[in-house]
Amino acid sequence: MKIVHLTTNLEHVTDDITGTIFAPGVLMYYITEGLVKQGNDVSLFASKEAETSATLFDLGLNALVDIKDTIPQNDLPEVTRDYVLSLAEAAYQEAKENNYDIIHAHEFTMQQFFAPFVDIPVVITCHNPLTEKYLSPLQAEMLKKAKNVYLVSISDSQRKARPDLQYGGTIYHGVDTDRFSFNDSPDDTFAVMGRLVPEKGILEAIEVAKRANIHLVVAGQKKTETKEDSDYFTEIEKNISPGTIDLKGVMPYAEVPAFIGNLKALLFPIKWEEPFGMMMIEAMSCGTPVIAFNRGSVPEIIEHGKTGFVCETADDMVEAVGHIDEIDRQYCREYAEKRFSLARMVADYEALYKEIIEKQK
Repeated sequence: MKIVHLTTNLEHVTDDITGTIFAPGVLMYYITEGLVKQGNDVSLFASKEAETSATLFDLGLNALVDIKDTIPQNDLPEVTRDYVLSLAEAAYQEAKENNYDIIHAHEFTMQQFFAPFVDIPVVITCHNPLTEKYLSPLQAEMLKKAKNVYLVSISDSQRKARPDLQYGGTIYHGVDTDRFSFNDSPDDTFAVMGRLVPEKGILEAIEVAKRANIHLVVAGQKKTETKEDSDYFTEIEKNISPGTIDLKGVMPYAEVPAFIGNLKALLFPIKWEEPFGMMMIEAMSCGTPVIAFNRGSVPEIIEHGKTGFVCETADDMVEAVGHIDEIDRQYCREYAEKRFSLARMVADYEALYKEIIEKQK
């Protein structure tokens, strides 16, 4: 197949893990590399630093993340729009002029404007929730009118906010199971990871740890953009007790596989409808079970009682901690390899492309 892969020139498309990373950019890298490896003719539209085996179209632009500090704050929204618009325009023009079979884009930005002007099918992976914060009613209506656009949800639960849109399918993300390798001899340590904000349930994890008498590491990025975020972090700090409840802060991504693989379990007490949750499959790939609240994609990703526990309340989570040794870490690893491998993710996209191309004929 001849494929346009329209990613992002705002962030990096790479699997370089030397620093903290943009997770969708890594997934875009893996999808592109997998498609090329399978013999497809792929043109990648991204920034000029993008690492790729595909034909790169970069418009000579650095990733905006690298230069945004040099741009006046008032001008940043306009520059961001121009970055996105120029790349999308180039991608659709290339696809239209050179007989591509399909366009695969990430998120909705500008697709609703360009898709109606090509006869080529367009697949859009939805990385964010399908709420008005990320998809306005006007965008949604324009997408519905573009009959050649097929959305890919990253979990079935993600669709609940907009069940009326045209979906091509649900394709779960994949994890590099070589990088997140199996560890059958973890420490007696639990962790909660992610942004240190209310929707991640950090204080709930701390409550569970205290009640279950376990060692908990709080590892994540401090957020202070709002007073609510600042106040929440202050509450977290009040509960830190070195040796019992430790605050690690954000860590370089290169350190994450060893850290997460060395956990007794990962606590995932989310308080919002998270559309996927990469950390869950990264943990399971290492053999580390996940104890999570029943929100968003959680029941689709965790096999209850086999790769972790799906809980309704903090009481349930405390009880689950007491049963964590019943989980077979080898089974967790095999489950991740089967359901969340990179090869499976790429194969699912290839199959979807072929199905949609045939449908559009």
